[in-house]
Amino acid sequence: MWKTTPAVKNKEKENKNKKAREFYQEGVKLQKKHEFAAAKECFTQAIALRPASARYFFARGNCYRSMGEHKRALFDYTMAIQIDSDRDSQHQGSPPEELLKSFALRYSNRGVCFRNMGKLEDAVNDFTRAIQLAPKEGIFHFHLGLTYSDMGDKEQAVPCYTKAMDLMRQSGKDAQQFKVFHQRGITHRELDNLELSIEDLVKAVELEDRNPMAHNNLGLSYFERGDYKNAVSSFSKAIEIDNKRAIYFNNRGLAFFRLDPPKYQESLNDFNDAVKLDDNNANIYFNRGNAFLAVKKYKEAINDFDEAISRAPDDENSYYCKGVVFQEMKSIDEAIEQFQLALNVNPDFIPALFHLGLMYHINDSLFDSMECFSKVIKLDPTDRGAYESLGLVYCDLLYYDLAVGAFTKAINIKPDYPINYFYRGKSFLWLGRYDEAIADFDKAFELGCQDAQVYNCRAMARKYLHDYAQAIEDLGKAISLDPTNVEYLYNRSQCYLDIENYKDASIDLSNAIKIDDKESKLYYLRGKAFYQQREYQYAINDVQMSLQLDPASQDAHDCYYHMGIAYANSERHAEAIPCFTNAIKLKPNTATCIHERAKSYQNVGKYAEAIQDFTTVIRLQPTNAHAFFRRAFAYKSVGKFEEAAEDFEQARSLDPLNPNLVVNYKKIADIEFIELCAAGDEPPVKTAVPGSAE
Repeated sequence: MWKTTPAVKNKEKENKNKKAREFYQEGVKLQKKHEFAAAKECFTQAIALRPASARYFFARGNCYRSMGEHKRALFDYTMAIQIDSDRDSQHQGSPPEELLKSFALRYSNRGVCFRNMGKLEDAVNDFTRAIQLAPKEGIFHFHLGLTYSDMGDKEQAVPCYTKAMDLMRQSGKDAQQFKVFHQRGITHRELDNLELSIEDLVKAVELEDRNPMAHNNLGLSYFERGDYKNAVSSFSKAIEIDNKRAIYFNNRGLAFFRLDPPKYQESLNDFNDAVKLDDNNANIYFNRGNAFLAVKKYKEAINDFDEAISRAPDDENSYYCKGVVFQEMKSIDEAIEQFQLALNVNPDFIPALFHLGLMYHINDSLFDSMECFSKVIKLDPTDRGAYESLGLVYCDLLYYDLAVGAFTKAINIKPDYPINYFYRGKSFLWLGRYDEAIADFDKAFELGCQDAQVYNCRAMARKYLHDYAQAIEDLGKAISLDPTNVEYLYNRSQCYLDIENYKDASIDLSNAIKIDDKESKLYYLRGKAFYQQREYQYAINDVQMSLQLDPASQDAHDCYYHMGIAYANSERHAEAIPCFTNAIKLKPNTATCIHERAKSYQNVGKYAEAIQDFTTVIRLQPTNAHAFFRRAFAYKSVGKFEEAAEDFEQARSLDPLNPNLVVNYKKIADIEFIELCAAGDEPPVKTAVPGSAE
């Protein structure tokens, strides 16, 4: 048998090693040219010839990593580490620093693979081991920081980046500092440390001024700080360097959108360019949709939100914003549908819940609205707006006590927000708690609110407390702030009427009519004010106009009545009678109207009709002395003297202290009747018949 001598074996080993080195060297050349697949084959040949070489496994692992084949790279790095560990155990004394550095690099590169594969705990272990072996290598600290950042531990990542930076400066590796400044700047932004973020990213762009990503990230930090002008500048620099990235145009479009004042057209131009570069990005369509919404191009906005939804159907924001478009278009049902679709995707999406509540409120679906705002509050008990909106729903439901509670919670959340004091004050006003209402209105003024509505409401509270001077003063301020508001003029006219200042009341009502000449109540009230000033024709004209504008108004009965007494006081009794008749038709048992018609009948000589009406009045008001007295004259006029005498005596017995009811029978023969009071001035008498009116 042929036996191989040791010399021959050594020679074969040398040849294999030589051949392996040749494959390795060829692989290194190919690797430098980024021909990783070919380089990998060379390293595989080298490993086959010399399987115990950590260097070859490490080199092939680098190729696999560059090719994105992390599992294979992981195997090769692990083999390299194992081989190095075996060699290290055989080494006498401490390994030299360069050797330790090469060992550390094996762990670091494997850590990169673990990180790319999402095995972050394993990556942390490998980077930590690399740092232990070569603590002065800043790149290992940098990779450890990246891993902590991926794990969500941004606070832990920052000191790793800082350590990496210090070591790189000490070792003179300035070229590596860019990515550390860049990444630490991004992490500071994620931690909301915007000043530190901008400081780092400014240094990053100083180191690599032609790096578009660095300018883009600097722009993002400016954007989040609210410095939209500098954000635009940074995004513009990124676009100048690389105008093929849709995200840069998108980001600049957002910055233009947020400028004060906004540059909507520039924003739309950027979003248009972004869509051209990436027409499958839902976020770009979403942003452009909001820009169209801002310029009230509703059709285009809806189209863009539809495009966003087709690409990202599980994003609630697009449905929500589409709903806002319909909301602005006053298409309430369509808005409700979109907000509901947003909530189908995310039932806890507060903006959609809130706006759905607003739409239900507009639609008078008050209980549905109440449910929406209650859900918002359950999700976020600090949402002031939800408590405010819930309070307004309670007001429309007439639950003023509950409204007070909701507005109180809104006030507790933001005590310096005046509008909630105003709303709570209005609720107190409706509850008749006038002093508390005034206190809230005072607080709203104290916090800087100078809205006319607040003056108006405080005036009403003061009016109900009979503080007319202060009420009129408040309404004067409300009117000066909003001179065309009919309500304020109307309310002041009511104050004037209450204190019998009919002239100023009629002036306010005249000014209100100039603003709204179709409101029947204004003519009705001015007619009454003219009547009190004995401007009877003006009064007649106004109540006629009120009836013409609204024949079925709740004031129609009183319009006819006042028209009748205005005619009667103008000695136009024939014209007064049909007015009283119309009033009686609307309220048949109104003794006052029947009494006035009876007097007008008597004035025009229709005594039978007068007797019939006076009799009805007496039936309704058996203690009405005036009705007995006037009927007595009507009986006398038709020759019923006994009945007349009985009525005269009954009148005097009912009101014995009234000298006007005492008659001298000898002297009244030629007197048709005695006018006890002007039309409309009959003294009040208790009505006896249930359901009848005075």
